[in-house]
Amino acid sequence: MSVKTHYANAVMRAYEFYHRRDKLVYLYGCKGQLVTADLCRRMFEAYPEHYKKYSDREKLEIIQNSVGKIAFDCSGFVCACFNWLPQTYSSALYSQSKKEYPSYDKSRCGCMLYTTFNGTGRHIGLDVGSGLFAHMGNESTNDNIKKGIDSVRLEWFTSFPTYWEHYFEHSGVDYTGTSAEVIENEYR
Repeated sequence: MSVKTHYANAVMRAYEFYHRRDKLVYLYGCKGQLVTADLCRRMFEAYPEHYKKYSDREKLEIIQNSVGKIAFDCSGFVCACFNWLPQTYSSALYSQSKKEYPSYDKSRCGCMLYTTFNGTGRHIGLDVGSGLFAHMGNESTNDNIKKGIDSVRLEWFTSFPTYWEHYFEHSGVDYTGTSAEVIENEYR
């Protein structure tokens, strides 16, 4: 990453993805691919530890509900917001942090958010301002679709005050300039 992406562009892309969420789907291991049944099966085989939590019926639901959409996992989504290729994993993004904040209310728009779920996994999202964060994190089972948690989500930090363990600026991001309020008001 020789040219730094401006955080405002990433936040705008996150809002754009949110507004197109019906065409996007979370699929662990994916980095922006068009979903086919074969791609789903390859992800199930490539990441058995992740997908073992799903029954055969739920895996079929994931396939049926995902085909034809564009799939990201959490780090794929964050990298797509920053328009970064090649895309990487959440732990690798966190390893490139340059400044860390102690809590969400001290964080700033455009910061990345990272959790290890107290050592049981990894997840990454993006602070999009006004007390909101954007992320993706649940496959499209029928149950997850009913709950509305199968695509890009905007969530309030106050609803999940202890969810994220780290709030950080990434070394590949330009955090100068544009007012976060301008971005937030234009794209919400």
